[in-house]
Amino acid sequence: MVQRVCPSCSAISDTEKSFCPECGSSFDQSTTTSSSRDGGGLATTGLVCGIVAFLFLPIVLGPLGIIFGAIAWNKGHPRGRTATIVSIAGLIVGMIFGALMWA
Repeated sequence: MVQRVCPSCSAISDTEKSFCPECGSSFDQSTTTSSSRDGGGLATTGLVCGIVAFLFLPIVLGPLGIIFGAIAWNKGHPRGRTATIVSIAGLIVGMIFGALMWA
């Protein structure tokens, strides 16, 4: 199924029709969404950074995961919020774990 973004009203439509169901404007070929446009890659990258931050380089990977997750969340991707929360937890827990290991 192809999602389309209306160039007039910015409504997202799952229809195969050539007109927007919200405002009736015509879709053109440049209005289809892709995973890079909707933040899917950013959400996945943020989630991976957050998970890895639990054990390795939390001071670097935690904030990177938060940034990637927040951008994906802002773009409306459903995993963006999860990536942000996991990255925050990875940053905090990873820093505590590192402090305990070095103490």
